[in-house]
Amino acid sequence: MYRQLKVEMRESPVLNSHTVHIAAWEVAPLVLAHAVVVRSRIETASVAASEVVRISFGKTLAMVRSLWLVLVAGNGIISGTQAGALIDQVMAHLADELLPERRKRMCPRKVPQPVSSWPRLTENSCEIGNIDHGILNSFA
Repeated sequence: MYRQLKVEMRESPVLNSHTVHIAAWEVAPLVLAHAVVVRSRIETASVAASEVVRISFGKTLAMVRSLWLVLVAGNGIISGTQAGALIDQVMAHLADELLPERRKRMCPRKVPQPVSSWPRLTENSCEIGNIDHGILNSFA
């Protein structure tokens, strides 16, 4: 979420403010805008009958920004019914552009550094294919 707020919404990795009070003024609208985009993603996922993670945050942000501009510029020209139809059309467009399903992991998940008793991952040890096996007689 923080990367989406800082980089995708602001298009800058750092804040411009120099005091904590001004930083709060700078962050609060971003949090509200992020909530609007997330709500749009949730509504789009319900229209698409899919998971929210398959709705792109970047595409939703771009479409919502464009929709806001059109609705503000068309204030007084576009009726409430037309605005509702336009919003439904945008949601349907986003629902048509679902991200592909995530693929399953091939390798077991391990921690790169030792943390408590978890095994250390030094190199990937994925094996694909048939495994040869046999039984050795060790009593002969």
